Amino acid sequence: MNEFKQWFLDQNPRDQMMLSVGGVAVLLYILIFMVLLPMQNDLERTEKRNMAALQEQEEVRQLAGQLLARQQAGQGAVAQNLTSLLNDSTREFGLTMENLQPSGTSARVRLGASNFNKVLAWLNEMENKHGLQINDVTITADRSPGVVQVNLQLTQGG
Repeated sequence: MNEFKQWFLDQNPRDQMMLSVGGVAVLLYILIFMVLLPMQNDLERTEKRNMAALQEQEEVRQLAGQLLARQQAGQGAVAQNLTSLLNDSTREFGLTMENLQPSGTSARVRLGASNFNKVLAWLNEMENKHGLQINDVTITADRSPGVVQVNLQLTQGG
């Protein structure tokens, strides 16, 4: 280092000035083109990635909203299908449905005075043929032999 310093001091003042200005210019060139510009390019790439991620996030939110709307609309259709199934099947088995309370994919049903064997056959069909699950059932004997009152809850896909 001392040799370089001595060499620099041995130059005439005009050459020293030119070497100093040239050295500063080289340092600025290195700083700008090897440090600052690559950092700026990285920053721009990061901003583009962030914008793309925000766009994807917005698309996901829109799709989630659409899916939620479809699911809610589908639950109404499921409740209607379950209601129709229960109405048709009780009529087919000769059972009297006194009350029906659909709720999403389940329904609470109250059957009036019904033949016990027909109720069992109907429950068997609901469970095995239509895939309904019996969650809660209360069977009460009526005054007539073989006749019962039934309260139950059925769930689709359960």
